[in-house]
Amino acid sequence: MNSDYLLNPDESFSAYEFKKRAEVLIEDITKKIGQGKVTVSSLSKGDWDPHYVVPKPSLISKSRKADLLIINGAQLEIGWLPPIIRQANNSEIQPGSKGFLDLSTYMNLIQVPNNISRAQGDVHPFGNPHFALNPDNIPIVSKVVTEKLCQLDNTNCSYFETNNKAFTKKWQDKSKVWSVNFHKASHCRLAPIDPKTGRIPHVFVSGNFPDAAEKDCQKLPVIDMINYYDQLEEIRTDQKQFKYIMPLFWPDVINDYYPIAFWDSARESGWLDIAISIPAYKK
Repeated sequence: MNSDYLLNPDESFSAYEFKKRAEVLIEDITKKIGQGKVTVSSLSKGDWDPHYVVPKPSLISKSRKADLLIINGAQLEIGWLPPIIRQANNSEIQPGSKGFLDLSTYMNLIQVPNNISRAQGDVHPFGNPHFALNPDNIPIVSKVVTEKLCQLDNTNCSYFETNNKAFTKKWQDKSKVWSVNFHKASHCRLAPIDPKTGRIPHVFVSGNFPDAAEKDCQKLPVIDMINYYDQLEEIRTDQKQFKYIMPLFWPDVINDYYPIAFWDSARESGWLDIAISIPAYKK
């Protein structure tokens, strides 16, 4: 089966030691499952803003050849994907068709707004679309992708299922390690996301987290790598301007690296608890 899995890269951003490298999370998972039986491609790069991808002719061409379109969903791609699908004129990947997979429909999305108005700014009406930041959701994603591949290519279904079983086991084994490392690592708490801009203004750091109150934490500037990636190296070297650099690391499935995405009950209140790397951090 010659398939292009055209994905939104929101959960794709992976950076380590400020090296400009990116892995598309959903693309990686699809490659792990399909391996030599499928051809996997992405509509965008991991260091692009997933909300504002330019619908270039090359992306339309990719879509025209695809047997399956996998999207993050929850309207994350609403600003650019619909015209690509429309102009591709590919009946196989139209919404509702067998070759269209919206991963968000298989998730219990959090932070679903009760009422929406323009005064709230740019909000996601169906809830927070960044479900892949929760490591517990990764096996769900791989299961859904496996089922879709089996539906499209039943001949190789056992092959896909075997690969998914191996991937899931490895992920669960790694999750135990990540969980231990998380509890031993420096602990931080991001400030609540600004509902109008979607930005996170700062982070609170405390050695007694999660029991420490806000007044007990040290407030430090945070570098949002999604919005400031191109400026990261310049900011990193300008220690006079920024005493602390707070790189937010995103998952890298290919290299089994998942240092972020530790969610707890606080997620409903707008707080995200994470393990974070703090270069040159001093109290």
